[in-house]
Amino acid sequence: MRNLAFCAVVSLALLVASSSAVSSAPMSSGMDSMLFMVGTWRCESQGPAMKGVTSTYTFTRDADQHVISYEGKSKEVDYLGYLGYSQKSKMLMNPSVDSAGGYGTESSPGWDGNKSVWTGTYANGPSGKPMQVRDRYTNVGGTKLIDESQTMKDGAWSTFVTFVCTKS
Repeated sequence: MRNLAFCAVVSLALLVASSSAVSSAPMSSGMDSMLFMVGTWRCESQGPAMKGVTSTYTFTRDADQHVISYEGKSKEVDYLGYLGYSQKSKMLMNPSVDSAGGYGTESSPGWDGNKSVWTGTYANGPSGKPMQVRDRYTNVGGTKLIDESQTMKDGAWSTFVTFVCTKS
């Protein structure tokens, strides 16, 4: 499963562009809430599935300032993704891929205080089987991010792994 879906969290830029025309103005108000992500983050996983995995994510604004791209690296798998904003749906979008063949997209209406919930689907690389996913993020002062990554099992959300990320 994907790490920090922003957390991530990975390169389906067409999905962001096609999710409805992104305005030609620099960073829409929907994207403004994601600017704290720009920079480098070090993430440590806490079980149950991936305990002790360390990864590094780098988030960069694109030249036109419409999206934020990110790249994540760990010993286990690498991730690529984008954060964008759909003017039509008024949702933040996060299409992503990983080096194990996984891919997916999540969306979120944004932040409610320091909390943001992203939902969508992710296809596991080895099996190719899509699964419902949810990431519940807590922003701690713009320099620490906690990602509770969950999958749907038997009609209920189950935590797969929690990532604690610190901005360098």
